[in-house]
Amino acid sequence: MKTLSKIQVIIFLLFISICVNGQTRISVGPQIGLNISKSNYEDLYGYNYSYKTSSTPRFEAGIVANFGHRHIALQPSVLYSQKGFVLDGGLQETNGTQTSVVSIHQTLSLNYLTIPINIVYTQKDNGQGFQAFGGGYLGILLGGKVKYNNHQGVEGAIINSYQAELPVRAGNSFLSNGYYYSKRFDAGLQGGVGYQCAGALLQVSYSLGLTNVGANYPMNPSSYGPHYYNRTLQTSFTYFFKLNNVQK
Repeated sequence: MKTLSKIQVIIFLLFISICVNGQTRISVGPQIGLNISKSNYEDLYGYNYSYKTSSTPRFEAGIVANFGHRHIALQPSVLYSQKGFVLDGGLQETNGTQTSVVSIHQTLSLNYLTIPINIVYTQKDNGQGFQAFGGGYLGILLGGKVKYNNHQGVEGAIINSYQAELPVRAGNSFLSNGYYYSKRFDAGLQGGVGYQCAGALLQVSYSLGLTNVGANYPMNPSSYGPHYYNRTLQTSFTYFFKLNNVQK
């Protein structure tokens, strides 16, 4: 994560140095978007559960700046970004004539302050038309919630059920205090395509989390807790307002 943050700073400084002697288009505007978020999930607690995750729609909004010079632009953003996934899993074991069944259904919602920095290549040298972009992002966990709907029993009959909703807090390890924990920092890469017409920009992108944001289980030193990485398909709309007028 520290390496990714350094890369973002280097990208920003290099771009500014390139544009110092040229005419730079500067604009800023609000962005709203939709996230389709999921994760690859693995729990290392030691049980032989099988898991699968499915995507869930989330909301994203914030501010985007654009520093453009001919075909190249730098786009840093500050966004409120919702991520998460639906987890289904279970365990079925047969002992003699009796089959024990554990069913897990959980919905995890994570809210981040996300700072993406993208380098953009545009079709036209005035920043208009089709574009392709890529870069990195840093996410800071603000909170969230997790909903449980778990069952335990024998085949054909439920013995115990657990339904609950817990708030999410940032932390590297779980504590027994009624909260669900996820690591504070997320970082990764993103890339995508877009189209800009005047001040209106439509983009479609995919972000690949490189940081395991699952917290550990301190009560079991031989276990490291769940591992999950944010994976998000995003579509967004931005409207830019010019902060300067560049004469060609």
